[in-house]
Amino acid sequence: LPDRSFLVRWRGDDPAPVALRAPFVRWIGPYLSSYRLEESLLAEPADASVRVVIMVFDPAEKSVVAERLRSLGSAGAPGTIVHSESCGHRLIQCTLSRATLVAAASWNEVAFIDRWQPWGADMNIVRAVTGALALETGHGWTGLGIRGEVLDLGFNLGHSEFLSNPLILHTPVPADSHGASTSGILFADGLLDPTARGLLPDGQGIVAAWDADPAFDRYQHTAELVEFPLFAMFQSASVGTGLSLEYTTLTSDLDAATFDFDVLHVQSQSNTGSRLSRPQAWAKNVISVGGVRHFNDTDSTNDCWGCGSGVSASYGPASDGRVKPDLVHFYDSIRTITSPDLDAYTSVFGGTSAATAIVAGCAGLVIGMWIDEHFGNTIGAGLSPFDARPHAATVRALLVNAAVPYSFSAPADDLSRARQGWGRADLAWLEEWGPTALVIDESRPIAPFETHVQRVHAEGSPALRVTLVYMDPPAIPSAAIHRVNDLTLRVTSPSGTAYWGNRGLSTGVWSQPGGDPDHLDTVENVFVPVPLDGCWKIEVIATEVNVDGRPESPELDADYALVVTGGTPLPIDLVDCNCNGLGDGLEIIAGSVSDLDGNGVPDECQCDGPLFVRGDLDHDGEVELVDFFLLLDHVFFGASFSAPATAGDLTSDGGIDLADALYLAAFLFDFGPPPLAPFPGFGCGDE
Repeated sequence: LPDRSFLVRWRGDDPAPVALRAPFVRWIGPYLSSYRLEESLLAEPADASVRVVIMVFDPAEKSVVAERLRSLGSAGAPGTIVHSESCGHRLIQCTLSRATLVAAASWNEVAFIDRWQPWGADMNIVRAVTGALALETGHGWTGLGIRGEVLDLGFNLGHSEFLSNPLILHTPVPADSHGASTSGILFADGLLDPTARGLLPDGQGIVAAWDADPAFDRYQHTAELVEFPLFAMFQSASVGTGLSLEYTTLTSDLDAATFDFDVLHVQSQSNTGSRLSRPQAWAKNVISVGGVRHFNDTDSTNDCWGCGSGVSASYGPASDGRVKPDLVHFYDSIRTITSPDLDAYTSVFGGTSAATAIVAGCAGLVIGMWIDEHFGNTIGAGLSPFDARPHAATVRALLVNAAVPYSFSAPADDLSRARQGWGRADLAWLEEWGPTALVIDESRPIAPFETHVQRVHAEGSPALRVTLVYMDPPAIPSAAIHRVNDLTLRVTSPSGTAYWGNRGLSTGVWSQPGGDPDHLDTVENVFVPVPLDGCWKIEVIATEVNVDGRPESPELDADYALVVTGGTPLPIDLVDCNCNGLGDGLEIIAGSVSDLDGNGVPDECQCDGPLFVRGDLDHDGEVELVDFFLLLDHVFFGASFSAPATAGDLTSDGGIDLADALYLAAFLFDFGPPPLAPFPGFGCGDE
């Protein structure tokens, strides 16, 4: 389905909605069965049965569709089995013959059908490179009060590194080395082996096995994360279902879960060395994680994606062109715990499984920094850490804003944007510049077509980094563009140079001016290495709000997270166009700025050229008799005057002649200006 298309449902015996008769509607047609099927399903042999996932429009319709399928099976339809109605918010898992598959695709309750796939799995240097070591030694941040879940194959629950803070079970879990290692990267306390100390050694780990239920419902599982007794602040998942290049029903279901429950999900991309990735990694609202090899040292100049032995990490972009992965981290040589022994360790854990756990640990530390009011934010008295946590979009924006990019100059480079995302997760930037950052934590709802303006003062150093992230409602898998709402970022320099979000970032690490807005991504960045000294204007523009992005309010609106580092923010409600920290009204009253036209806006903020009042030829701000004589001298003798030339053109006819002198005389001697005279008036430059 093309962008700017809507799926509209109404009862067949009712008249079409009035909106469909609007002049801007170019075409109306049926949602055909072929639009609702993954293309590969159409190639199945006529006698084949295939296991699929059906997405319905409304969760209440799952039982209707499931019962209809069971009736077909009872009536003799071959190969029709309903496996689960609880495998997702709007999902049904079943096995269908080709004939039943085609029939189901025509039902009005059905939004999309695609192929079912099984689930599968995809430190001391880490602590130094991520900044976790500096945060612990300098601030004491060790994850105390932070609760996060590790979703994996299985774990080593009794390992000695968890004795001080035992892991909490969300589901029954088997023993397995994979989850033992990912949970160790996050929560090992390092008391037995300091080199394997996790990123959140004092945090509370929660563990769950994806195969605890054959029809694992990640939507319901996510709902439980934010309830008693878990109160998880994030989930790290180094597992996922079968590989795909597409935005699938499971991708949409995860977008629904993260949008509805506002809990941060960190998801592995996978390890194929190609774009084939976990479908969950294509979700808009998750942090998808790729990998780079670091060769077990702290020297980032030798990091690479495609070097070394073995298969490299999966990469992007998404099928609609969105930037994926979001972030990367180390893919090799990670020191962590393993199984089966209670004192078992490994130094060779890796893949995007390791990278995902590392990024999740960084997310947990960012949440702790927020709760500790490191970003100039204020936490209400008496709030629990869970209730004081930032929104998921804000954590993602902070991590993206602070990521360390690897240099590249072309899409084909080893560490191109498609392979490194927005860079390697790192907390050093936030440690240094977090206290002066501008952070909007979904606190300013934005209405359709509205523009929110922020201003910061930059001084040339450090770099100016601006990041916009918003949670987006889930898309239908048949959509060509997966972004539903469209919030746009624009940053304007003191000289008027405009930077659109993500412009130039596909071919380098720094933003380029000009170009067009990004209408694909729900993460937009502007990175300026040496910002011009002065006031920078930052705009968030609600280009499209097609579906309510903020269901808790009755209005049609959307939320967003905005992070700006490298500049000094000004208060949101301060009217301060010249960005000097003083209110415009007070400056005008004090006489420190001029307001020649009396509109309450300093003249310097209204144009870039010289300011003038028509008729004020000596440029002193007043129209007086001396200006009349200066005008006569100019008309008859060609004498010059100090004001811009346009100040003498009172008739706006492009020249200065006797008619202008007559207009000025009429004003000065109280005859009154002619009815159509544009004088007196304010202008600037050559306007």
